[in-house]
Amino acid sequence: MGRNMLGRAINKMAATSLTLRGLLIGALGAALVALSAGASSAQVALWTGASSSDWTNGSNWSTGTAPVAGQTVNIGGAGATRPDTVLGIGGPSVVSIGAINVGQVAGVPGALTIQNGSRLTSTSIARLAVVAGSSGTVTVTGSGSQWTIPLGTFYVGFQGTGTLSIENGGQVTTGSNTILGAAVPRRRARSTSAAAAPCRRYPFGAAPARARPISTMVFCARRPLTRPS
Repeated sequence: MGRNMLGRAINKMAATSLTLRGLLIGALGAALVALSAGASSAQVALWTGASSSDWTNGSNWSTGTAPVAGQTVNIGGAGATRPDTVLGIGGPSVVSIGAINVGQVAGVPGALTIQNGSRLTSTSIARLAVVAGSSGTVTVTGSGSQWTIPLGTFYVGFQGTGTLSIENGGQVTTGSNTILGAAVPRRRARSTSAAAAPCRRYPFGAAPARARPISTMVFCARRPLTRPS
């Protein structure tokens, strides 16, 4: 009888040990997954356009996968096969990222089109034309197509020439500052969104000869963007 009790105790201890081991293995696996996700979001996604203009095709990005939530995205860098990036080639796509820079290198154009009802959310800073001599263009076109920048500052023409086009019912919404032509102080405007109507072109940043190139915003909306003071 004593041996039976001892055997049961040993079996119970062994089962407890296996359970603890399983819990530890599960916790370690979850930690590795979390670390992997964190590493993905921390890694900058550079647009290469190696295969096509499709944003959702991972082979068009330096990371081998399409950008994920919280990840910084750079479009218009040196060595890109295609300068144009299109979100919504095969139909509407919904994407969330961190910061985004369109037009990073002087003489190398960067362009992003959001179309077919696609929605892009940038949760950090957004800049068109990052350095002097660069050009960055974003076009938001079509009913339901949206670009939302709820937190970070939105620069159109950070140091180069930036163009934002809102066409055919597209929508752009910002929740913080929108700065048009960073070279010229106090040129700020509130966000805008409206349905399609005849386009109007608003150049900003034209000032002293030493100022950086101007930025242009093109709005196809019933109510144009409030002119900066």
